[in-house]
Amino acid sequence: MVKSAICSAAALVAVDGFRVMKQTAVEASGVKAEAAARTGVLGNPVHHDYYNISGISDFPSIQSSINWIIGAEGMSCNQACWNANLGSCSESQLRGLTSSSAAASAFRSAGVQCTSNNTWDYGYGVAQCTSLGCCGGNCVGSCSTAQTQGCGATSSSAHGRLCPCGRPVAKRGFNCAVENDQMQKSRHPKWRYVSRNGDHAYSSARQPVTTAWEPILEAVPQCIVGRRKEFKFLVGLDKTWVDYYNRNRQYFSNQGYNSIEASARMWFDHSSYLYEQQFNIRLSISRVYAMPELDTHCRAEGYADGPGNTSIVGMLSRRGVSMRSIEEAGIVRLGVGISEQYCHSYAGVGSLCSHYPTVMQAKPFNDRGHMNMQSAVTFAHEIAHAMDVCTDVVGCDNTHTQNEVPDIMVWNGMPIRDYRQEGMFYKFMSTCTHVYTTSLCKKARMASCGRQ
Repeated sequence: MVKSAICSAAALVAVDGFRVMKQTAVEASGVKAEAAARTGVLGNPVHHDYYNISGISDFPSIQSSINWIIGAEGMSCNQACWNANLGSCSESQLRGLTSSSAAASAFRSAGVQCTSNNTWDYGYGVAQCTSLGCCGGNCVGSCSTAQTQGCGATSSSAHGRLCPCGRPVAKRGFNCAVENDQMQKSRHPKWRYVSRNGDHAYSSARQPVTTAWEPILEAVPQCIVGRRKEFKFLVGLDKTWVDYYNRNRQYFSNQGYNSIEASARMWFDHSSYLYEQQFNIRLSISRVYAMPELDTHCRAEGYADGPGNTSIVGMLSRRGVSMRSIEEAGIVRLGVGISEQYCHSYAGVGSLCSHYPTVMQAKPFNDRGHMNMQSAVTFAHEIAHAMDVCTDVVGCDNTHTQNEVPDIMVWNGMPIRDYRQEGMFYKFMSTCTHVYTTSLCKKARMASCGRQ
């Protein structure tokens, strides 16, 4: 599934898996790319695309035969690697941490930003303070370069060990997904899954931010250490959103959004809850512009952002508005699509901290004013693409999680129907795949456009 609408180099372009489209050439913003599509219908449609972008971010390369991670508090490296769905701990790599420079290099590879450095030795090797339990809370984020220890040494309840884990392998079978489903339903037997209601809320009443998601949202250990990290976006509301808002003010008001500028927060609020629970990351808006002059390019080829008055970057520029590269994490375009042509939602893979827009084209409500929770799922999906999930990673399929990890990043969610009535899991299945530990969390930690 892909779109290369804005990048200067040709990129793979694909169409979301619920719709059947023939191969075609796509041209947008004067750039051509080959569009490749796969037939098939997903268990629960997540309308999205992505486009691959290279050379635009400030992220360090973390590709190697070893994945360095910070383990959870109280874990050995053997346990940490297993818990992260990675290969076994590498004893030889740990034994190589014999200097401060070697430790610093490994910390960088893990995407760790040390707030300070010391040589305190607690008997479990190189580690980072990850809890308020050390120094009365004053040392969170501090890195200790101590005498190295083996894979079996267990950290304290306040530190996470720096651990070298092997490359992961693709997951085989749906055991992890089935166990997760059983666990959730045993603890929350009365949960109202929106997938059982056509992905819509069960009423037009104000919806809590929990509505779209699974009852249990597992956090990634040490994703963002210390205070929550916030990514703020510049948002433009295109003509389709402006017109839709003006026709449906009461629906937005029912959800607590009483102006067109406030309406932009709806998907941010609901998706941010998921990111806060699982990654300790907040998604928010820095500035929002209602842009009735921003037309759609969907009629031409199904992608809203295009040339001329259909380009959000171009139209913002005409208003004298540009992204603040340090304060803002990116540009988001919100629209509702058009009736005569399917309009894709999409994001640039790894586009966080760049001006490449994330484009959302989905109606917020049905004709009874019930929130379309699928749109919150789609928005969370596209932001994860912007945070570089599944780029050339073992255990992914076409820049999405493989079928055996049927979460909101899955390429084809249909097979899970054989095991789960509700279909895809509406969350990030961090307990069944390594990709959030090795990709999203590392990139989010290193991103210069976020604030803690």
